Amino acid sequence: MKRILTTYMNCSLGGMTSVYRGRCLHQPDVQFDHVFEFDRGGRDAFAAFPNATVRVIPGERTVNYFEFLLAQFEYQQLRITSRPELVNKLNVPESTSVIYEFHSPHPSIVTRELKTLDMSRIDEIWTPSDWASELVRSLLPARKHATIRTVPNLVDTGSFRADARGISPLDKRPGQKPVSWIGRLENTQKNYLDFLRILKLLPEDHYGVVIFSLEQTPDRLERFLGDAAMLGVLDRLEIYGNVPQMEVASTHRAVRDAGGVFCSTALNETFGYAVLEAALTGCPVVSYDVGPLAEHAVDMRLTPVGDLLGTARAILELTSAPVVAAGLRR
Repeated sequence: MKRILTTYMNCSLGGMTSVYRGRCLHQPDVQFDHVFEFDRGGRDAFAAFPNATVRVIPGERTVNYFEFLLAQFEYQQLRITSRPELVNKLNVPESTSVIYEFHSPHPSIVTRELKTLDMSRIDEIWTPSDWASELVRSLLPARKHATIRTVPNLVDTGSFRADARGISPLDKRPGQKPVSWIGRLENTQKNYLDFLRILKLLPEDHYGVVIFSLEQTPDRLERFLGDAAMLGVLDRLEIYGNVPQMEVASTHRAVRDAGGVFCSTALNETFGYAVLEAALTGCPVVSYDVGPLAEHAVDMRLTPVGDLLGTARAILELTSAPVVAAGLRR
């Protein structure tokens, strides 16, 4: 059996865990050994896959642990994300290809990692979209050369599809229209603040369904709740933390069946997992037009970044609500 070793910093329920989970699902004949530095509540995401192992190894032990694994097993590939210093420290057998993956849409992060990365130690750079490949290519220092490949992320189409069984009923607010949002509670990328502002523009019969990844401390959640209260929409929110992927898919279908919409206000994307997954369940999608979203062959409404009124209008059109509402005018 082909064996692949992968590593990333955080084992959460979203992000790279979704990427790795998709690969386990679509490649059952490959053994994936996943090594993380921090456990953020995502270990159980791999429980259903006999071809996956998960280890959480503190940073100070990482190099020794990897060299133990590389000596113990014959790996065809070593795939590393967001850990350029690890590439520079490891002694990797010649029979193992070294892949460095970029999944961050932030030019500053990509630039910092490219400057640190010793290109002579890697065989290829992978990104999840053509847009992301062009970003990395444009930021590659002139004296550094690398083979850059687009390797799209794999979506669990068995769960994220319109006709799948399992719907989590949204029965707390009967007759109202849910507008769902998924992400980390920060504003540098997922940008929850614009979602709250858009919700404030919508009529009172529209409410927010927020699914977020838990953090180590409550600081971000406290800030989110404070911002929601200041905007006057706290009582129009249903909030869920660390929701398993199967339940996320069920929630998308429930939002769809309740006449609602999925809304993404992310400022950057390299692939757009949440947007694509929602669209595949048949849930109407309104999203800021960022990164590679237009590359996906699914139906969605794309609006300019920061266009709160335009995004609110698009949501109202999809929920069949009057556009002349809550101060919105055609």
